Order: sequence, then structure tokens, then C-alpha cells
Amino acid sequence: MELLGESMIQVLRQSAFFLSIMLVLSACGDVRIDSDHISIKNADDLAELQGVRLLQADLSVMADGLDSLAPLAALTQIDGDLIISRTDSLTDLSGLENLVHVTGSITIAMNDSLVSLQGLNNLQEAGALWISSNPMLENLNGLESLSMVGENLIIAENAQITDLEGLSDLEHVGGDFKICQNENLEHIEHINSIKHIGQDLLIVNNPALKSLGTIGAVETIGAKLQISVNHQLTNLDGLTGITYVGGDLEIMGNNTLTDTSGLENLREIGGSLIIFRNYVLQNLHGLSNLISLGMKLEVSENSAITSLGGLKSLTAIGTHLVVQNNPELNSLVGLNTLQTVGGNVGIRHNAKLKHLDELQNVSRVQGEILIHANDNLESIQGLATLDLIEGDFTVTHNASLARCSIEDVVKELGDDVLGNMVIDNNNQELSCE
Repeated sequence: MELLGESMIQVLRQSAFFLSIMLVLSACGDVRIDSDHISIKNADDLAELQGVRLLQADLSVMADGLDSLAPLAALTQIDGDLIISRTDSLTDLSGLENLVHVTGSITIAMNDSLVSLQGLNNLQEAGALWISSNPMLENLNGLESLSMVGENLIIAENAQITDLEGLSDLEHVGGDFKICQNENLEHIEHINSIKHIGQDLLIVNNPALKSLGTIGAVETIGAKLQISVNHQLTNLDGLTGITYVGGDLEIMGNNTLTDTSGLENLREIGGSLIIFRNYVLQNLHGLSNLISLGMKLEVSENSAITSLGGLKSLTAIGTHLVVQNNPELNSLVGLNTLQTVGGNVGIRHNAKLKHLDELQNVSRVQGEILIHANDNLESIQGLATLDLIEGDFTVTHNASLARCSIEDVVKELGDDVLGNMVIDNNNQELSCE
């Protein structure tokens, strides 16, 4: 039967392998298969796809004993998802050399013997890409032609990968880019073409990671940037290109991180800045050009940090300011230019903090202020110039803070505190003379 110069083969009524499948043979010899889902469970199933060029279906390959994808050699495009998972004999992806486009997600996961992605060498675009839990996979070579991932790119739990070579031509990730739990990943090199990540960039729990390499080509991140639990990472030098983070910036649990160098070009964070449990982090100098923070600033449980130097350009915090449990912090240097806080201020359990003088340019706090259990705090005079505190003003359990010095500040604030004042269990005996 002829239609617009194409010959059509009637719908094949085969085994349950194809669900409502249609083979269309054009005048040029192209073969197309239409289906909701095609599942390859053995070599015979795979042979049924010999010669197919366009697949309009989800394709899953989950077959033990399968050592080659050669019958897929004609395949150039999949309009659906591609899943290669739970195979025990595939060592590479040979047979997919002509595959150029996958409109849906590509999932390559839990393949016991997969050593290489060779075979995907001509792949240019994928709707999403997930490479996870392939215990023998050594690198990402084979993805050199990949330029665009429309949604998420996930590289996780691949125990043998040491770098991300293979992604050198990648220019666009429209969703999340997550690099997580790759236990031998040492550096992130060769990612030098991406300018924008649409959603999150997460680099989390890579225990051998020492360098962020060339990921500094990234300039903007649409949502969160999280660098967490990378215990060999000493600096953030690979992030030098970043100027904007649309969501939160979280730097947490990096045991050998000594500074934040690498973030010098960051000017705006749409969400919160959270610096938490980086035990040898000494300062925040890498954040010296940060001007705007849309939500919270939290600096908590950093054992070695001595000041907030590096935040010298920050003028406004969208919601809360939280500085707590930093035992070596002796000043708030770095907050000298801060003018407004859109929520609460909490300064708690900073054993060596002496004064709050660096807050003297803050004119308005749109929430409460809590100054609590800072054992060596001697002065809160830096708060006396506030024009407005919209919530409570609470100063409690500061062992070296003379009550009379608190009273002086309270007098200067006067009616500028709209909430309650709670002054309790500070030093009753120290004189202000």
C-alpha cells in the first residue's frame, strides 16, 4: 500500500515483546517502530530490532548474558527513554555508534561489567542522562559528542571513575547537574563548555575529590549550588566563573576546606548562604564580591573560622542572620557594610566573640534579635545605632557581658524595639566604669 511515496508494512502481531508495534519501511529503506515500551530481556528480543533506525518508544535493555548491542547498529534516534540496566555481561555500548538523539531520559545503571561508554560516541542530545551504580565503569569516554542535556544530568555511585573526561563538549544542562557519591573521583576536569545550569549543581559526598577542575566555565546556576562532604577538597578554585546562584549556596561538611577561594566572581545569591561544619575553614575571603543575598546567611559549627572577612561587600540579607557555634570566631569583621536584615538575627554560642561592632551600619532588623551564650562577649554597642527592631530583643546567658552595658544600649534603642525586651542571666557584677 502506497502513501506519499512510502510503502507501509502492516501491524505485526508478534509475541508480547512488542506492544502495538508498527514497522514502517520507507522508500529509502528506513524502519520505524512505534510502541509504548519495548523491553529487551535476551538476545532474541534484541535481534527483533535489527535494522531499525527510528524508535518511537521507550527502550529498556535488562538482560543477563548479553555481551553486545550490535543489532542496534542502525538506530539513530529514540523518541522516548533509553534504559540500560542490570546487565551482567556488557563491557561497553558498542552497537549504538549511530545513535545521535534521545528525546527522553538515558539511564545507564547497575551494570556489573560495564567498563566503558564507548558506543555512544555520536550521541549529541539527550532529554536527561543518569549514569549510576556501575561498579566497573572507569570513565565517561564515549560521550565526547554530547552537547546538550535537556533536563537532569546525574553521575552517582560509580566507584571506579576518577575524572569526568568525556564531557568536554557539553554546553547545556537544563535541569540539575549532580555529581554524588563517586568514591574515587579525584577531580572534575574537562567540563569546560557549560555556561549555564538550569537548576541545581550538586557536588556531594565524593570522598577522594581534590579539585573542581575546569567547571569554572559555568557562569550562572538557576537554583542551588551545594558543595558538601567532599573530604579531600581544600578550595573551590574550579568555581571561578560563577557570578549568580539563583537558589541556596551550601558549603557543608568539607573536612579539609581551608578557604572559599574560587568564588571571587559571585555577586548574587537568590536564596541562602549556608556555611556549616567545615572544620578547618578559616575565613570567607573568596566571597568578597557578594553583594546581594535573597534569603538567609548562616555560619554555623565551623571549628576554625576566626572572622567573616570576605563578606565585605554584602549590604542586605533577605531573611535571617545566624552565627552560632563557631568556637574560634572572635569578630564579625566582614559584616561592616551590612545595612538591613529582613528577618531574625541570632548570634549564639560563639565562645571567643568579643563584640558586635561590625553591625553598627545595620539600620533595620525585620524580626527579632537573640544574643545568647557567647561566653566572652563584652559589648553589644554595635546594635545601639539600629533604627528599628520589629520583633523581640533578647540578650541572655552571656557570661562576660555587663548588665549595665546592656542597659546603655537598651536606652539608646528606646521605642525602636517593637517587640519585648528580655535581658537575663548576663554578668551582674561587672562594672561599666
